[in-house]
Amino acid sequence: MPRRVLSVRQSLATSPAREQMHQYARQVSEDLRAYAANTASTVGMPPGGWTYPNDNRTFALDVGMHNVTGLLPSSLRGPYGATLGYNVNASNTGVRIDVVMTWTEPD
Repeated sequence: MPRRVLSVRQSLATSPAREQMHQYARQVSEDLRAYAANTASTVGMPPGGWTYPNDNRTFALDVGMHNVTGLLPSSLRGPYGATLGYNVNASNTGVRIDVVMTWTEPD
């Protein structure tokens, strides 16, 4: 059975926007961990199928970059230009998922 790896890079929250972004990244990370666990077992399909909410891809674990910015509230997307996504890489040792978030703090 291939090994599954899920990683989220985070630093300490120092602003309300940063704290909120990290909360959304943690939620995506936890959700995808469940998807990866389900594909590694015969438990079955996760709730809602194998798609991820607001994902621009058909299958939640398709290799490549996934844009899930639609999960973010307008209070982060508008003033901060925030984006949220995750990148899926597969190899003979398993699947690696990196959550990627960007935003601009006001000066």
